[in-house]
Amino acid sequence: MGFKEADRKRRAQRKSRKIEETKTRSTRWLIVCEGTKTEVNYFKQLAQHLNEKYNGNLKIKVEGIGKNTNSLVESVEDYFNYVQKAEGRSKIPYEKVCVVFDKDSFSKQQFNSAIQTAKSKGYIVAWSNECFELWLLLHFELVVSAMGREKCEDKLKAIFKKHGITGGYEKESEKIFEIVNKYGSMEDAIRNAKKIDKGGSNYADHNPSTRVYEIVEKLIEEVT
Repeated sequence: MGFKEADRKRRAQRKSRKIEETKTRSTRWLIVCEGTKTEVNYFKQLAQHLNEKYNGNLKIKVEGIGKNTNSLVESVEDYFNYVQKAEGRSKIPYEKVCVVFDKDSFSKQQFNSAIQTAKSKGYIVAWSNECFELWLLLHFELVVSAMGREKCEDKLKAIFKKHGITGGYEKESEKIFEIVNKYGSMEDAIRNAKKIDKGGSNYADHNPSTRVYEIVEKLIEEVT
């Protein structure tokens, strides 16, 4: 057997082992969203996309509970209590927990408190100021000026219309990830989000800003 052939076989074996290692990973994620449609659909589709692209084995449960800020964080605890009673588990069946919520019209104190409380519990906090639509918009362009939900949605509608998406941007679309990933770029969204990330802990004053990129990067790391 020649050197080139032996080297080719070794590379193929390494690749095969990596795929098998990825398939056997069993980290279980719970993603609890403030919204019940847009965010839920996005993360479900993201997990499916990553599993298909990288032959991964992401195990994710996404819950949209229709509550906000501190109420959302408290509801995670309520959900854990429910699981324990319903399934007789003494240990929460999730290694990683993420909460997803927006600043919107909530007070600075409410928003900052919710983030700090969630962090103290060890949760990944995918917050957006002012709204989740900012994260979607960053797939297409860098946003550096403060922007409310209505303006974000208007810009997304214009972008979707330009790409011939019937109905434009619709919050309840089950193809929201597919659309922004096809016509925009997840890599650009991560890069743009990092550019406008101001750091620090006064999150309510960081507009525009979103930390959704943190959970997206962690999910990518899980399968690569």
